[in-house]
Amino acid sequence: MTSWRTLLVRFGILGLTGFGGPPAHLVALRRTWVESGEIADDEFKDALASSTLLPGPTSTQMAMWVGWRTRGALGATAAALLFITPAVVLVTALTMSIHSNQQWGHWVLKGATGATWMMPAIVLFSTWVLIPESIKSRQVAAPKNRNTFVSILVLAAVAEQFNRLNPVVIILAAGGFQYIRGRTYLDFKKEFAIGSLPAASTSLAGLALKIGLLSVGGGFIIVPIMRADAVTTHHWMSEQIFVVLVAIGQLTPGPVFSTIAAIGYYADGIRGAAIGAVLAFLPSYLMVVFLAPTLQRVRDRADVKLFFWGALPASTGLILGTAPFFTAAINQWVGAVFAVAGLVALFSKKVPVVVVLLVGVAAGLVLAHP
Repeated sequence: MTSWRTLLVRFGILGLTGFGGPPAHLVALRRTWVESGEIADDEFKDALASSTLLPGPTSTQMAMWVGWRTRGALGATAAALLFITPAVVLVTALTMSIHSNQQWGHWVLKGATGATWMMPAIVLFSTWVLIPESIKSRQVAAPKNRNTFVSILVLAAVAEQFNRLNPVVIILAAGGFQYIRGRTYLDFKKEFAIGSLPAASTSLAGLALKIGLLSVGGGFIIVPIMRADAVTTHHWMSEQIFVVLVAIGQLTPGPVFSTIAAIGYYADGIRGAAIGAVLAFLPSYLMVVFLAPTLQRVRDRADVKLFFWGALPASTGLILGTAPFFTAAINQWVGAVFAVAGLVALFSKKVPVVVVLLVGVAAGLVLAHP
């Protein structure tokens, strides 16, 4: 059995150095635990396949699963805290510096503005990565399944432009549609009490729980969900600040979901940051701890597959739909140049996301006028 010291050291290092988003996190987890022989490769792959069907951040769920697999529920708790906390603390600290308008906050804003220049490229690349290989390859997927997937993706991306429907409604509708349709046509193998908290915290709690429970595909799907509440409904911040906060979330190690702490800070200070972070990650933690023994059965359930076959393209389409939003936030021609360069670099598959972001930060510190 893995010792507590080994678990704490490994996840402590991952939480502090886990730049590059989910792909980098998953590679690090596999290298550390599978290649060392402590977890079987097939078991790791089965857990990963199951976690992609569940709402919430996939890399965080896998970190929690590894903790559970090696040291039980307490191991999952330790893995979650060590992996999530550094990112949440750093995001909150950087957000505080911008909000306070101090001199060093100005430089943080310049660097974050440069990072936002790369966001359209990262969104497009993330969308492409999320599309299953069976959809990309014409030799694999049935035409009917591919056409349905693409149709839902495009419709969700278009719906995001009008900003009328809540992204959660779109995800649930798409999942329900595929579930009903699939039961007939497709062939598959066999109020949370807040008490006396202020209205801002209550609304933030609802947003965080929506993210934790309905963000199918993890990662960037939180962007349209957060934008709908933080910018459009509650007016906690301007669209320009929202874009900067998303970029700050990308610059930190650990999960992309840590961005919710920044939104929480603007909504209700430190208390809001804590509420947002805890409630956004809580559903994933509970699902891993309680469902880990039956992940394989969850993955093999036909009704689960049907729902998520609709929810996944809807989530992916919503992510794609944020590309024009991030593009419109680029207000300098030099930013447009870096955006195109970032897109070319990412799709070449030779430059990691974190390098693209850091180049944007460096460019922003020198050239940005936020």
